[in-house]
Amino acid sequence: MDHGSFQSQERLDSWKEIASYLKRDRRTAQRWERERGLPVHRIPGYKRSAVFAFVEELELWLSGHADKSWRQSASDFPQGPRQREWGPARDRSYPVNAEAHQEYLKGRYFWNKRGGGQIRRAIEHFRAAIRLDQDYALAYVGVAEAFLVLGYHTSMPTAEAYAEAKRAVLKALEIDPDLAEAHASLACIKAGHDWDLPGALQAFEHALALEPGYATTHQWYAEHLACVGRVDQAVAEARRALKLDPTSLAINASAGLVLGQARRHEESVAQLKGALEIDKNFGTAHWLLGDVYLEMGRFEAAIKEHGLAAVLRGEPGQAAEARSVALSGAFRKGGEDAYWSKRLELAAAAAEPSSYELAMLYAKLEKTEAAVEHLKATYQRRDYNLLYLGISPAFDTLHNHPAVKGLMKRIGLPN
Repeated sequence: MDHGSFQSQERLDSWKEIASYLKRDRRTAQRWERERGLPVHRIPGYKRSAVFAFVEELELWLSGHADKSWRQSASDFPQGPRQREWGPARDRSYPVNAEAHQEYLKGRYFWNKRGGGQIRRAIEHFRAAIRLDQDYALAYVGVAEAFLVLGYHTSMPTAEAYAEAKRAVLKALEIDPDLAEAHASLACIKAGHDWDLPGALQAFEHALALEPGYATTHQWYAEHLACVGRVDQAVAEARRALKLDPTSLAINASAGLVLGQARRHEESVAQLKGALEIDKNFGTAHWLLGDVYLEMGRFEAAIKEHGLAAVLRGEPGQAAEARSVALSGAFRKGGEDAYWSKRLELAAAAAEPSSYELAMLYAKLEKTEAAVEHLKATYQRRDYNLLYLGISPAFDTLHNHPAVKGLMKRIGLPN
């Protein structure tokens, strides 16, 4: 549609006016533009905050999309580009190609699901968007964000996942150096790949200064603040993320994680149960809930939640059930130590054992030197789970060990 056809119609000339017309706050309006294609235009030659919108375009968008749940079917996404081309001054964070924008939105949909298969589908859609518009910076960020979480949800080596993420995010920043979402992804890479937590926290703060309304930045900032022991600030950031995107499964689960790391176990349980009210089949929330139950001494409940999570993540039901039965039997016969011993036995027998999990299990069984050796292996493998070394209760007794103090110093953790 030609902009000229709207010249005689009402125009809103700022984010404040647009948000007021939509009866939402400014951050929500900006998020709708970023994620749902709200038709907002930018003035060539001015800063990115210089925007305007036509009322008729907003009404057309609202009539088709505003009442739909964001967790809709993959075939039912908002149509059309989120911004039309304005010649050489085009903001390259956004696509000209309507089909590219559709592919990007589908990628966001599957990324928010957070299962291994869904994340891979998200990558396919983000790459399809890039093939259609090679200057679409947000699509490159989508690829980066997908690989950042793929290492957690699948067996893909984290070093490989980080390498893919870094390539994508650097391309996004080449296209748009001030793209906040790209700086947030870069912050994660600094923390988990470069072992530079102080630099990561600075990068998150820079991303928030560029765009305070992106919920994922607040989520990831919260998680990393918790890692360095700034738990009250972490909880506050997690709540900001929830306020910006209250239906996001990942953000709800992350808030539960942060509350658990703050040792606020009852609040963590309530938060994770809330995530499961949104989607009872969200495996990550079940797994985190199991972890919190373990810290509370509720072993039978933890075994149940971990078993559910394993099945939801794709493990054959029979195998998950056998493990749950073995763990439950061990706990009933020998208590906590027997439970941890059985978990260690099962983890060590896995096809691809996690050095971090083995370190945690040895620490639980007070086998200090074995735990330390596996923490060193975790560092060598660039497994981002090592960032939890300072906050995980399992390692509380190891913080004064010389080798552990050295590891914490190398990755920027306070001791």
